[in-house]
Amino acid sequence: MDFVTNAFLSLTIGIGGVIGLLRFRKIDYRYHPFLFLVWSASIQEILSIIILYRGYSNSVFYNVYSLAEALLLCWQFRRWEVLKSKLFYRVLQAGLALFWLVEWLTASRNDFLSFFIIAYSFLVVLLSITGVNQLLFQDTLPLYRNPVFLLCLCFILYFGVSALVETFWMTGLKGSKVFRLNVYALLCYINLLTNLFFALAILWMPVRLHYILQS
Repeated sequence: MDFVTNAFLSLTIGIGGVIGLLRFRKIDYRYHPFLFLVWSASIQEILSIIILYRGYSNSVFYNVYSLAEALLLCWQFRRWEVLKSKLFYRVLQAGLALFWLVEWLTASRNDFLSFFIIAYSFLVVLLSITGVNQLLFQDTLPLYRNPVFLLCLCFILYFGVSALVETFWMTGLKGSKVFRLNVYALLCYINLLTNLFFALAILWMPVRLHYILQS
């Protein structure tokens, strides 16, 4: 997959970002961390494309974004009451930040923080599975219209594949050039799929309670 196509597909995260901006004043506050994440991801994609186009590595910028992504997702699961214990939530956030800092201090300047990426990806998958299980027993809204269910499924798909691919790279299972290109293409299409479902989920996010009362 060429650079232009990859860049175009990655920028589809901006669709959800625009929808989130237009609906922000109406959307229930429980979904705000995810909106912040989508906006951060949109900025990250734009800056990464500019940096890569100029021939530089985006590893430093992506590593910083990875920490922000992990913290925002944990915040989102806290808002969804998947992380019910306030103490555990704070310890988890502090642990992620410490993990990131230790690897960042021990890694070289242009390295991606693979251990951190794998760790928080699996964490997000586990939290997403827990969230889906809660919905199956608690929620009366049809699952296909439930933004939490939709987002959790996207998280399981995207972060599950990302963790596995990152593990392959770390263990030296890179294979041939054609194999690597096919893996990158697969990640791009998965990213496209999840970005489109992110936009759909934002469209289905419920409005704040006081808007309902006023109607």
